[in-house]
Amino acid sequence: MRRIIQMLGVLFLLFGLTGGVNAETISLSGRAGSTLGTNDLSFEGEDVVRYNSTNNTATLSLEGGNIFSNVLDIKAVHLLANGDFLLSTSGTTSIGGLSFDDDDVAIYNPMTSMASLLIDGAMIFSGNEDIDAISVLANGNYVFSTTNEASINGFSFEDEDLVEYNPTTMKASLFLDGDTLFASDEDIDAAHVRANGNILFSTAGNNSINGLSFSHDDIVEYNPILDTAAIVFNNRLQNKDRVLNIDALTIAPVSTTAVPEPTSVVLLGTGLLGFWAHRRLK
Repeated sequence: MRRIIQMLGVLFLLFGLTGGVNAETISLSGRAGSTLGTNDLSFEGEDVVRYNSTNNTATLSLEGGNIFSNVLDIKAVHLLANGDFLLSTSGTTSIGGLSFDDDDVAIYNPMTSMASLLIDGAMIFSGNEDIDAISVLANGNYVFSTTNEASINGFSFEDEDLVEYNPTTMKASLFLDGDTLFASDEDIDAAHVRANGNILFSTAGNNSINGLSFSHDDIVEYNPILDTAAIVFNNRLQNKDRVLNIDALTIAPVSTTAVPEPTSVVLLGTGLLGFWAHRRLK
């Protein structure tokens, strides 16, 4: 009997300690008048929404109407580890005392409501451009896309491509060749590069990769090593097929520490109780 109680105590304690939360959520922006999640969260094009795929709910993480000087559309977003947002917009605006254009990327601190310029488009592009996707790599380089064909220091790319830009050398190279990836001409208008090299993106139109069809309301994950793709957010199934038209997205961890869930707390308590009963029997 004592051995059974001891074993139960060990098992419940282990389950209680390992039931931590280290998930990730998708932060995104869409066209004006979008609705997301089973809680039917409505948001505008200048907002950023955090979507939890576990319970299929959405919350507002950045309300653009309170921070931008005028109504516009967020075209690119990336959430840094310190909680700051990288933002590019559809037109000229100001935020946190900083004025910037659609070819720029601003850093916005939601705690201080201050902003600074990360990318000055006039300094790197050969003409006026519109950045519509931005992601930061572990080496500090930027990966971005533009709404039209563009050129950086003689290197030309198209709207279906992702470009890696080194801010130190001011050199650009092709990160993803959309011309060889998509079944037809396309425009990547939202992207995030994972630490493992996989690329999450959404497109301006409906398209396919290796027979996998998706819409402009979906989010696709592409593995460039295996040349495989999968839909990680299916708007038709997960969002009642409502018009969403994702045009900016980023991934960030919800928590980097193990936070016991309610069921895990119960198991932890049961485990401790088992050890207490064992000691009493001894």
